[in-house]
Amino acid sequence: MNLSRYWPLVILLLVLTSCSGSPPIGGRSAAELIESGNKALARGDLDQALADFNSALDAQADSAQARERRAATFLQMKKFDQALYDCNEALKIDGKLASAYFTRGQVEKNLGETGKALENFTKALDNGLEQVDVVADRGALYYSMAKTSTRPDETAKIMEKALNDFDRAIKLDPRQVGLRMQRAMIHLDMGDYESAIADCDVALKADPNLATAHVARARGECELGEIDLAIIDCDAAIHLDGNLIEVYVIRAKARLEKASEMRTLAEVAECEQAVADCQTAIDRSKKFKGDPEGMKHVKTIRGMAHELRGSIYHNLRATKSALAEYEKALSLDPCLVSSLLRRAVTRTIAEDYAGAMNDCNTAVSIDSTRAEAYSGRGMVYAMKLEFPKAIEDFTQAVQLNRKCAKAYGGRALVHSAMASSELEKAKKSTDRTEIASCLEKANELRQKCIDDATEAIGANRHLARAYLTRGLAYANQQIAEKALTDFNAAIREDPKMVKAYYNRGVLFAKRLQLDAAISDFVEGSKLQPNNPLYDVRLGQCYQQKGDMISATRYYRSHEEKIKKARQDQESFLNDTTDFIFKPKKAAELEPDVDSDPLDKAKKDLEKKLDATAEK
Repeated sequence: MNLSRYWPLVILLLVLTSCSGSPPIGGRSAAELIESGNKALARGDLDQALADFNSALDAQADSAQARERRAATFLQMKKFDQALYDCNEALKIDGKLASAYFTRGQVEKNLGETGKALENFTKALDNGLEQVDVVADRGALYYSMAKTSTRPDETAKIMEKALNDFDRAIKLDPRQVGLRMQRAMIHLDMGDYESAIADCDVALKADPNLATAHVARARGECELGEIDLAIIDCDAAIHLDGNLIEVYVIRAKARLEKASEMRTLAEVAECEQAVADCQTAIDRSKKFKGDPEGMKHVKTIRGMAHELRGSIYHNLRATKSALAEYEKALSLDPCLVSSLLRRAVTRTIAEDYAGAMNDCNTAVSIDSTRAEAYSGRGMVYAMKLEFPKAIEDFTQAVQLNRKCAKAYGGRALVHSAMASSELEKAKKSTDRTEIASCLEKANELRQKCIDDATEAIGANRHLARAYLTRGLAYANQQIAEKALTDFNAAIREDPKMVKAYYNRGVLFAKRLQLDAAISDFVEGSKLQPNNPLYDVRLGQCYQQKGDMISATRYYRSHEEKIKKARQDQESFLNDTTDFIFKPKKAAELEPDVDSDPLDKAKKDLEKKLDATAEK
């Protein structure tokens, strides 16, 4: 029998067999088994998915896709070694299989191989796997790396990479609320509070009941000085989910920002509510039972609550109690940078500059990428009158966070003080060249002060202190209209800012707007009734008006107060600049308002704090 004429058919059968692997199992091809396995994997039926992918490999042993899919299943089963082996085998078969790089990256991420995971996510994208989960996973990995980095320059670069990936992911799918929230958290950590709020706005438009979005937005609003909005968002979050203990701390912080100086009964009432919020956070944190990571977070929240209690004690000038609360906060979370910085401020009140500097240095060592740590240390240097070191720290802070209002504001104050120092040198000098040099330096420093205060206002338009500082610099440069605008803004943002009234009054008096000047000096004297400067200013105004009876009355009042004053007049307000003085000890401080009801309310508040203090 001649078989030669059957060879073409035999060859065709061999070719078909080599293309499709082994004969279909149970009537299904490898492709059909992979499809079935994918469906099982999608619905969470891992055993069925594994069985299907095993069968697919039995049908076609060299299927890179089946290998990768089985690796994905092992990944879900937390069998990481087997998953990694399958990924490697898949890539041996097809070195451009993007999904295998992505799965291998996920495996390595779970194994703690961050560098390798990043490399594989990048290869997945380079090989065309432009999918939301790939980009978002890489962004999340960059973000976690940035949070643990100890080098400021490196952290900023990594954080930018994380932000870029989430930007890219959101472009791929703008409707994913989770992506918006992750990007909002990055914006918050980078100090870009406006962008964080914008992402929260989009998330809440898509899901108005997303409590975590209200919490994140409240954080941003609180940092931007939008205190009332922050409290509204906290209220909404609590209404949606009262178990989010972080929100109580944020609301307490907002209330303290609103009423930190406790100059009115309403502000004391706000502080009482802040105490209640802190206590709620502490009580609920004690009931938490969960994973170690969750427990660590809860301890941090509880520490923040004690920190805010310490801040209230600080504002009540109960220094020892404040320090005790900060100690509790740091015992719960030794890495709580904000507690270290608040304790540093309290220590400066007692002129414990060594302890304050130690706290700031510890804060920097814990988180060298945090702008507030450098800004806090800068303020301690400023109080020690070590201006060059203060400038260096404030500059480091704004390099880390271009929107760090406190750093810009602090640097503006230091530039103002340095300008005043140059003017004092000029007054004492008899050398014309030296005088000219000092005046030139003073003008340069005032301009730097104006520039920094402007940056601070750009970062936080509610920063009354920055308006005041800039207004003083404008006044010293004889730019009266801009100075007046800034003093008005300072009073608008803080109606109790006594220095703004005083300096605006001085400006009005120089312009012979005597009634306006008198109004400001009277308002200032209400806020600081023991300050004799208001009496002498009022006496001068009434003398210029020709009302010698009123002028004489205020001059006499001025003399009486001077006799009673324990300190020299120069320790009060200065009408030309805003010096940074070393803070007075708590015992030497005078209350801003001499009011029995207010004093009683403060004492009652301190008793409430004492009653809830943990022994």
